[in-house]
Amino acid sequence: MTPHRPCNRWLEVSLPILGLLVAACAAAPEPQPAAPEPGAAPESQPGAADTAISDLRAALEEARQSTARLATENAELRRQLADKEAARASLEERYTTLEDELAGAVEEVLRSSAAVRGTGSRAFATSRISEVRVQLQSVASSEDLEVAARLEPALEFLARADQALTEENYAGAAYLAERASGLIRQARIVREIRASSDRAWGEIIPIVPPRRMTVLSYSNLRAGPGLDQEKIGGARSDETLLAVARSGEWIQVETQAGLKAWIHGRLVRQP
Repeated sequence: MTPHRPCNRWLEVSLPILGLLVAACAAAPEPQPAAPEPGAAPESQPGAADTAISDLRAALEEARQSTARLATENAELRRQLADKEAARASLEERYTTLEDELAGAVEEVLRSSAAVRGTGSRAFATSRISEVRVQLQSVASSEDLEVAARLEPALEFLARADQALTEENYAGAAYLAERASGLIRQARIVREIRASSDRAWGEIIPIVPPRRMTVLSYSNLRAGPGLDQEKIGGARSDETLLAVARSGEWIQVETQAGLKAWIHGRLVRQP
């Protein structure tokens, strides 16, 4: 027996065992992290909390800026509303003043007519009152406030005309009947404008009696109140148009040729 034989024998036995150990280690599954206990909060990854806090701060800042912007817009709207309320109050005051002046003028006409009572014709006054009543029947009653606002005083003028006729103030009766006739004509115009207007245009406010407007520079005339409406004509600078209605900043006009169209209010002025 040689001196190296025991060593060779050990290698012969240990190498197969070592190969089995290596194979077992390679086949063994990697260790999995332990499952969290029930009710335990999951561990946050590094930086996730900081990112969430940063996003929250950004959202709060955006909300703050949006609130400030809305507050500024609200203040501007309130200012505009206050200006419009002041303008409305001024118009109401002017309207009341004009009504008082008109009522005074009517009374003055009646007094003057009564002073020359014999110069009027009873037959003419009676006929004129009858004509106005027929005219009134041609305008159907309407819930439209613009129509009612003209029919109600017309009825009052007719009632006063009957009274003047009874008092033998024939000239005064004819005058009152004529005033009623003018209001009824206005009510009919308002009703016709309302009926012929497209509801999609919004609120149409008749201008009765119509007013003359002067064109400031060459302008397009459109089929409706809006830049998206079809162009149907044009108006020359300094041309005179008859304004019959308005919708927002747009005015419905009638040309000297009889064309009815719409023009922006900034392109015309009242002479």
